[in-house]
Amino acid sequence: AVGGVDVNVPFTWTDANTGGQTFTKGPAHLDGAHALAYARMRDEDPEGDNGRQKRQQEVIMSIVKNALSAGSLSNYSNLMDSLSSSMRTNFTFDDLVAIVQNYRACAKTVQRKQLKAIGAYIGDAAFQVASTANLQAASDTIRTELGLSKTTLNNMITKENALNTQYG
Repeated sequence: AVGGVDVNVPFTWTDANTGGQTFTKGPAHLDGAHALAYARMRDEDPEGDNGRQKRQQEVIMSIVKNALSAGSLSNYSNLMDSLSSSMRTNFTFDDLVAIVQNYRACAKTVQRKQLKAIGAYIGDAAFQVASTANLQAASDTIRTELGLSKTTLNNMITKENALNTQYG
């Protein structure tokens, strides 16, 4: 609906789990099906879930960039149709046009952050466990951006991390 996405493929891979698409290292323009496969792949990525999260952010930022371009205004009907099965809104078309016109410049200053974590299995379930230091850094960043004073995290996750030094 936005004319595809532009990404920078970090390494070459073919993934049978996403339909057997092959992605070649370097800049690429992906259609919707390939963008979804690119964002979903996890088994071939040496960074595991962290690499997948980076690719998902890259796809989302490319979608936003394309959706906010002046040329895509005529495609908003197609864009909204493609989102209709997974999103509901009470915005009118005019509301959406106003948002695009008033906030297009903001898309140029979006900062991406990633909460780094390590993979862990608890029973048969896979989890991503962030260290207390990484959680504290994320909290500090968010609170600073919101104009709030920093505070030391003391919650169930930090208490669990303290009990298991592998994740502390």
